[in-house]
Amino acid sequence: MALMKLKLQRIPNVLGIYGASKNQFPARMSLLRPDAAAAFEAVQSLIGQRLRVSDMYRTPAESLTAMQTKRGVQPPGYSAHNFGLAIDIDTDSMLAALKVTKPVLDTTMQSKGWYCHRKDGQRGMEDWHYNYLGDDAGKWLASASATSTSGAIEAKIAALHPDDFAVTATEAQEMLKQMGLYSGAIDGAFGAVSIAALKNFQVSVRLPTTGQLDAKTQRTLAVASCTLDITESQGAAAV
Repeated sequence: MALMKLKLQRIPNVLGIYGASKNQFPARMSLLRPDAAAAFEAVQSLIGQRLRVSDMYRTPAESLTAMQTKRGVQPPGYSAHNFGLAIDIDTDSMLAALKVTKPVLDTTMQSKGWYCHRKDGQRGMEDWHYNYLGDDAGKWLASASATSTSGAIEAKIAALHPDDFAVTATEAQEMLKQMGLYSGAIDGAFGAVSIAALKNFQVSVRLPTTGQLDAKTQRTLAVASCTLDITESQGAAAV
């Protein structure tokens, strides 16, 4: 079975909001897809200073934790953070440091492929969240709503992972076994033991406890069991 593999690149010297100094950022979160990582560093070069970041890569488990403490957080497998394609910035800090308005900040970010969740350029909910749509953003923005770029990033994720979210019964058994939820045979026969294991998984990720291998459960399983291929940044350290 070929598990989903996610290629990520570690970004050095990320300016965060954590720690006693309020400028630290966990190394475990300092990850983006290689193209998004390059675009992140390109923004920093453009503005001549580091972006202050509150969130970047999230594991599925971290998405569950974030759901408990933040508003608007998507479940595991349905956040661009789980794919290394999103960042949350400290908007107040960046606007003050750059002495610009939110629309100007958005335009600057867009020049390097980063698009705010909000399309109206206003302050408020999710004005801190930016999705990486890249140089071909126009193709993905065709799927965006009038108010949000969430549809655009979802279209990009689907294009990047065309086959990864289709999980067979045999693959599901193997994934559940790796998670320590299933100890039966890997035979694709989805009987009572397999169903019980799948229900336990659904409970753990806050999906409806149906025991059915529906599309949402398949996608969440795939993301929760994916392997990470992490490389260190070869670029210059952040400014």
